[in-house]
Amino acid sequence: MMLRLLSVLSVLVFVNCVDNLNFPLVLPPFGEGADVKKPESSWGTCLLYLESVNVIVYKKQDGKAYVASINSTKDAGHTYKFETKYVNCSNASEVSSNLFILYINTKSSVPAIENGETQFTVDGPIVLKLNFTTNKRGAVWGLTSVKLDNDLVIKKSGNFLDKDITVKNGQEIMEKSIKKMAVGGYFDYNYACSNTKFGVFANASDNFQVGISFGNLQVQNEGYAVDKDEDYPHFSHNVNDCVGTFSAGSWMGILVSLLLATVLIFGFLMLNSVQTTDRFDDPKQKQLIINFKD
Repeated sequence: MMLRLLSVLSVLVFVNCVDNLNFPLVLPPFGEGADVKKPESSWGTCLLYLESVNVIVYKKQDGKAYVASINSTKDAGHTYKFETKYVNCSNASEVSSNLFILYINTKSSVPAIENGETQFTVDGPIVLKLNFTTNKRGAVWGLTSVKLDNDLVIKKSGNFLDKDITVKNGQEIMEKSIKKMAVGGYFDYNYACSNTKFGVFANASDNFQVGISFGNLQVQNEGYAVDKDEDYPHFSHNVNDCVGTFSAGSWMGILVSLLLATVLIFGFLMLNSVQTTDRFDDPKQKQLIINFKD
């Protein structure tokens, strides 16, 4: 998988509050949109890059599910807000408990469309608190909680929903769901994923479940890199990707190749074991005479 990294990063900046920064979302923010000169010490050495937030609504009764995607396409026009408190990371030498706050402003209602029909819409702002913690030995880190810091409003449109759904401020993604998302890495490694698994909120509705996933997410929990020739930080080269070295397709190809090779070798050995009678090969021996009468 080709990782979507930041193509151009400018000077790391210090800002009290910046509204309407364009997607993709970068924390702390880089670029000319926030051009003050001094980084905040509480930012530590962590980075977060995000291109889309996907909201899924799953209907328990018939198993149908639809997704509304708040993404960074040109026509979408979504923005995000940044304040200094939105990033709080420990120093690399400490056992870290790091916080990122995603404050996403939608340009308009974001629809979930299937076969040309709008199933529901999502209105902004969407505010999420992401907590990352490191174990005591500092060897492994990961996402441990995702909490809403604002009501998430999902409005009925079409026949899919019975009524509007509101996931209340303070609701968290269930712990089991967080573990299944498996966002995390190892010491000196950042995490990258083209699309994470969905994390589901508890008790959003009796008949429906609401979840969130992240598209083209990259997180450096600590220890970002700074090149000698550059004056800005960036993600390190060590990456823990959510797609492993061997995908399901790769394993299928490997196993089929091994099976065909086994059949070929077995056939070759069987043919190689065939032995002819020596008397047909030695002209000095008495020849076999077969009498035949019409």
